[in-house]
Amino acid sequence: MSRRAVQNNDILAAPQLDRAAGLVRDLSAADGLNAGETNSLLAKLSAAQDQLASGNSTPAAKQLASMLNELDALMTSGRASQTDAADLRSMIAGLMNSIS
Repeated sequence: MSRRAVQNNDILAAPQLDRAAGLVRDLSAADGLNAGETNSLLAKLSAAQDQLASGNSTPAAKQLASMLNELDALMTSGRASQTDAADLRSMIAGLMNSIS
């Protein structure tokens, strides 16, 4: 993939990251995540967005992978339901594919 294509994908990912933040807030409200859990997920999204703004796709993808790992841990522990987390998980996976 050319550098230009990567940059275009990074630009397109920014609004999706904003929507993902809304899904994190929805998940928090639906499943009663505590403030620390919610802030941790949002911090990973913010870090990914900052990396993309700097043109760093690989670190952004790693932040999103870390977020998916945390989301999986929340589901495994029963803190978040698979049903409630499905849209967020799908969006993050799609973002990772588009910027990698």
